[in-house]
Amino acid sequence: MKRKIGTYLQNIDIIIMGFLLVNIFFWMTVNVFCRFVLNFSLTFSDEFCRICFVWMTLIALEYNVRRNNNVSMTIVFKQIPRKIQMVITIITDIVTGIMLAVLLPDMIELTKMHKTVRTAALGMPRVYITGVGLITVILTIIMLI
Repeated sequence: MKRKIGTYLQNIDIIIMGFLLVNIFFWMTVNVFCRFVLNFSLTFSDEFCRICFVWMTLIALEYNVRRNNNVSMTIVFKQIPRKIQMVITIITDIVTGIMLAVLLPDMIELTKMHKTVRTAALGMPRVYITGVGLITVILTIIMLI
């Protein structure tokens, strides 16, 4: 039981991304059905799917940093000698960490600004959209350390 819980916690980002993808698929399918069969459109589904997509994309950034996952570069990277791979990895991690640290104050400010702004269709605070950017920056910095 503990092993299953540990596995779920280690893969929580994958679980969240899968949940978000299922939501996007479901609500887009329902909206297409409503639009073409019932002749009306759900006003909230496009906005909800957009929010899910933003969350899924930014969580995928953290996931790829945690797993050292970059499909397009892996093919080239594996051809380089191991010692040079280590140096490149260290340099890119440092540069990425610095860039994210520079972005962090702006992400905090943006999140604070969007506490009172509401989305058009759902009427929910935009902090739920921009907040994921702040969460991703913090998690990515932690993963790099």
